[in-house]
Amino acid sequence: MDYKSDIQSSTTKHILSFNELEQIIVRLYGEEQNGHIVLQPDKFASILKSIFDRDIYDMMCAFVNSSQLQSVLNWHYDTRDGQGYLTER
Repeated sequence: MDYKSDIQSSTTKHILSFNELEQIIVRLYGEEQNGHIVLQPDKFASILKSIFDRDIYDMMCAFVNSSQLQSVLNWHYDTRDGQGYLTER
C-alpha cells in the first residue's frame, strides 16, 4: 500500500502537524464502529513505521510522548517528500 501517496492525495496542505497526519491516517484506514472511525493502535503504529524510516519514527514518538520537547520544538510531516521534521518553535 502506498501510504504516502494516499496521504498526499487526501489533502491540499503541504505541511501537516502530527494531529493532522493522525486524523488523515485514521480517516483513510480506520473502520467504522458505533458511528466513529477507529484505527487500532497497533495498525496505526504499523502504518507510521511503513511511512518513516526508523530514525524518523523514533524521533516522532519521542516528540509525541514528551511535553518538554513539545514546548521547544515542532514536528511536522511534509506531504511533498513524505518525511517528518523537527523544527524550533
